[in-house]
Amino acid sequence: MRQYLFRGYDLTTGVWVTDKSFRVTGKKAYIGKTEVDPESVGMFTGLLDGNGTKVFEGDIVRGKHRYGIVWYQPHGCFKLMRHGEVFECSEFAVKMKNVIGNLYNLKTEKERMYFYGKEE
Repeated sequence: MRQYLFRGYDLTTGVWVTDKSFRVTGKKAYIGKTEVDPESVGMFTGLLDGNGTKVFEGDIVRGKHRYGIVWYQPHGCFKLMRHGEVFECSEFAVKMKNVIGNLYNLKTEKERMYFYGKEE
């Protein structure tokens, strides 16, 4: 059975929080009872990386290359993306990699473009 778990960044405490519930009220987002930055919210993929760490939507996993985990709602599945190219996100592929960060924590637009499209 699928485990529903959400993660978001609490701007008040500066830490990531997780909970089974997620809701949006107006422009505010909540993970459990904690208000989080709506841009930071990601859902658990149901996969663990090579170290046993839970992989969430928006995580950056590293193996031979770096990939961002992204959610494609029309397909209802998770995919890996690098330079705008999309790859399958299988349990085997993720176990061969390790979570090294999250797209939310990238500092510059150039860093984000590395995952979403070609660099200028």
